[in-house]
Amino acid sequence: VQDSTPDTDESRRRLGSYLTFTAAHVNVITSAMFITAMAGNPLAVDAAAKLGVEISWGQWALAALVPGLVSLAAVPWLLMKIYPPTLKETPEAPAMARRDLKTMGSMTRGEIVMACTFVLLLLLWVFGT
Repeated sequence: VQDSTPDTDESRRRLGSYLTFTAAHVNVITSAMFITAMAGNPLAVDAAAKLGVEISWGQWALAALVPGLVSLAAVPWLLMKIYPPTLKETPEAPAMARRDLKTMGSMTRGEIVMACTFVLLLLLWVFGT
């Protein structure tokens, strides 16, 4: 978005601060939703196991599903009320994104290898023991 930089208070309130706060909170929520998403979660599972309660990856994800999805929906709305951006519509953004993607060209070999590696690691993370 043009004229929205972290240098001045008025400018960063246009949209950048809202997006940064939203991204930070969404990261915390998704980290709580998956057992392997942050270091504290396996520690909680280990503490529960010492008390005789076994929690699997699937059980954790199922238990976190509803509160996680509700939180993911509520956080952007709440932040819009608490810390609203001054810029609320960006009709030129889709055209700008299409233009910039066209300028970038197709994916390089390195980018394809990285994408495949990411997908493989994601599959190993989900289906591994």
